[in-house]
Order: sequence, then C-alpha cells, then structure tokens
Amino acid sequence: MPDRELPARPSLEQYKKQAKDLVKDRANAAGEAFERIRHHHPRLRGLPDFDIQRAPFKLSDAQLVIAREHDFESWPKFARHVRTLHPGAPSPNQFAGFIRVDGIELAAEITVPEDAKGLVLFAHASGSSRYNPRNHYVADVLHRGALGTVLTDLLTEEEELADMETEQLRFDIRLLGRRIAAITQWIGQQPVLKDLGLGYFGSGTGAPAALFVASEHPSLVRAVVSSGGRPDLAGPWLWKVQAPTLLIVGGKDTAVLAFNYSAMAWFPRQTVRELEIIDGASQLFEEKGALDKSVTLARDWLRRYLNNGATI
Repeated sequence: MPDRELPARPSLEQYKKQAKDLVKDRANAAGEAFERIRHHHPRLRGLPDFDIQRAPFKLSDAQLVIAREHDFESWPKFARHVRTLHPGAPSPNQFAGFIRVDGIELAAEITVPEDAKGLVLFAHASGSSRYNPRNHYVADVLHRGALGTVLTDLLTEEEELADMETEQLRFDIRLLGRRIAAITQWIGQQPVLKDLGLGYFGSGTGAPAALFVASEHPSLVRAVVSSGGRPDLAGPWLWKVQAPTLLIVGGKDTAVLAFNYSAMAWFPRQTVRELEIIDGASQLFEEKGALDKSVTLARDWLRRYLNNGATI
C-alpha cells in the first residue's frame, strides 16, 4: 500500500511544487521532511537527520521521494500515470485565473460545485497555498458541503523564497490584506462567482489579513474562519469586523490559544464569534482526527452563514 493516495483529479503541477517544498523543508531541517526522505529515498534510507541534511539533495531527489510515497519506482513513471488521470483539461466546475495586484499576477484555482451555496477564499501567507495538501483536503471537504473554493497564493514564489530569510512579508498584514481585497474584487467581476456568498478561510498570518479585509469591506464578506491563525494581529481592525467569525485553535498550542482568547474580546459586542478548541491538537492539527474535527467545524460555520443563514 502506498503511503499517500492520489486524489480523484491529481495535478502534476501540484506535485512539482510539493517537490520544491520538500527541498526547502529539508534545508530548514524540518523533521517531517527528514522522515519522508529517510523512509523513501534509496540512497538516504535509514540515515540520521544530520547525515540527511549534509548529503546532496536536488529537486530530482525530492521528486523521487514523492514518487516512492505513491508506490512508483521513479518520478517519470509517476508523472506519466498522473498525466493519464489528469491530462490538463479542467472539468466544468473547475477553472483557473490570474489576479493582478501590486504589479504582479497571482494564480488562482477555483472549484464550484453545481449546487454551490457559497464561495470560500483561502487566505494563507504562503507562496504555495494552491499546492498545499492540507489546503486541498480542506477544499475537498468544503466541496462535498456544497461550497466553492478559491485557492490562491498571496506571495509569489520569489517573495516566498526571500521571506524564508527575512520573515517580513508574512507579517505584513496590510500587504496580505491588500492582495486578499484585490482577489475579492476580482471574484466580484466573475459571472460564475459574483452571486455566491463569500467567506474567508485563513490560517497563520493569513487569518488576520482576512479579518482586516472583512473590517474594511463588511458588505462583501459574510463569514470568516481562522484555523490555527493569529487573529490578534488584526487588533487595530477587529473592532470593525461584522462578519460572523469562528476561531479554531489546538488545545496544545497554548501560545496561539492565548492570542485567540485576547482577540475574542476585541470584536464588536454584536458580532457573532466563537472560539473552538480542539483538545490535544497542535497548531497544524496533525494529531489523529484533529484535522477532521477542525475542518468539520469550519465547513458547518461557512455553510450556515454563506447561505444567508438558512439551514441547508
């Protein structure tokens, strides 16, 4: 059995980006990256973290790891198989677009179920949001809940690489918010999307950026979910947020939990907001069952408020 299963419509571009991310994660000494490499790379199998970090490791090595995780002998064989499952033609409810903001173009992937009751824009301070497996899992759950999704990158790949050194852009709430607002405006110009109630799903510093936009454009945003986010970083604007807001936090992540508790007090009294704590979970909800619980909470919240409050 492969360690990882292919989704119904796999994208080779997504797996190429995952390989780049694995190269970066290894360079940053991420434990999960070491474990994946140790388990699946024949040259580095069984080596300790220190030796894996010192050994040569190219993009082709990362691609081999991904292929082996899916029970393929090599990347070319894996790539050929993915192309046969997803030759590149979008299904009727999937399309891609480019949103121009700050003199750059941000790529977006949009999926709209036929019975969509609303649309959810993912707000993540990363240049790899569209390719993040966790985001795709969340999106799949929302699709099954009759919600469309817009997955986009708030940073370009070049900006993300630079930000790995400086960590400045990911904490620039106004910059991220400006880009979320531009994407929101673009959504409002698309015939297929403009009539759907819009909500935001944010994590990390993408969550305060989403709340910043919700505070500045209350008529455009019907609901916000912060999942493992830092809503406190939107402190100067939280008093203006009118959209019903759900904050989801792992119980083990005591620092972020404290930040979320403080943010709860800054919302207007009349604004509907709730704080849900996933017991025994860390910020990324990596523990068994934790991600499922957090996504179910997010889906139910967004369904409730993006459908004009009706029960669906």
